[in-house]
Amino acid sequence: MAVEQNVIAMMYDCDLTLTPSYMQKVLFDHFGVNERDFWEQNDSWQEKVQDQGVHFDDECVYMNSILKYVREEKFKGLSNNLLKELGANLKLFGGLPDFFKRMKDLVEVEDRYRCENIKVEHYIISTGMERTIRGSALGVVDGIFASEFYEQQGEIAGIARTVGYAKKTEYIHLINKGGNKDSRIGVNSLVALEDRRIPFTQMIYVGDGPTDVPCFATLNHKGGKSFAVYHPHLQKAFVQAYQLQEEGRVFAFGAADYQEGSHLSNILEYTVRQMADSIVERRKNERRARIREEVGL
Repeated sequence: MAVEQNVIAMMYDCDLTLTPSYMQKVLFDHFGVNERDFWEQNDSWQEKVQDQGVHFDDECVYMNSILKYVREEKFKGLSNNLLKELGANLKLFGGLPDFFKRMKDLVEVEDRYRCENIKVEHYIISTGMERTIRGSALGVVDGIFASEFYEQQGEIAGIARTVGYAKKTEYIHLINKGGNKDSRIGVNSLVALEDRRIPFTQMIYVGDGPTDVPCFATLNHKGGKSFAVYHPHLQKAFVQAYQLQEEGRVFAFGAADYQEGSHLSNILEYTVRQMADSIVERRKNERRARIREEVGL
């Protein structure tokens, strides 16, 4: 029997999409480490590795740089618990996290949507640190897919999982099939379209730049909607988002302001309503078809 397919998934990048800075900043502030020094050393180390003929993905590079700082005792005692605690210091763009509840209420309050049991779910898919996101005010979302460390003797000691550009698209497919709700379903599981928990046409992805292009492309190709955001006070970020729309990589773009009545909030709210209306219409057509079949028409 086909699943209900009554859920709308709103998926987000994290750094520079939901937060005005990279989440590693909470580490620098806590340990008194110079942010510029860290990133300069990070880039220098990456160049040295590449000179050896080895290519590291960006997320592997920053995670190895953090581990190097732990070994050098610049991040002495850094654990997964501390990463989560520091998440409380993560600054968010305006309107968050209240925006998440407002989008849920949008379909749960109106009778025409509530009658069809339509739901909105929020997911963060990030190359950043899962524990830090989980410990922040963003932790109220329905799911977080991000990079993680493992520990030895109370300190992070190695990389447990990296989430890069390609991996992010895998999580979109996993959410589509319902594998995040049912452990028996993997990203490569064969699942008929009518049995997939959230159709691509009921998916929204919000990101800030080129690193989100694979996710944008996935949804654009499969009938979902992609949106770019930019820091309201950074011209360079605006130009980047503008170019993404000009190149047809996103449906629309707006300043990263999630407050009620903002341009971005209005766009996303309208898109959720469109998707919810499509679910209502599909359900009506399905009921009409069943009635015609029962009476033999």
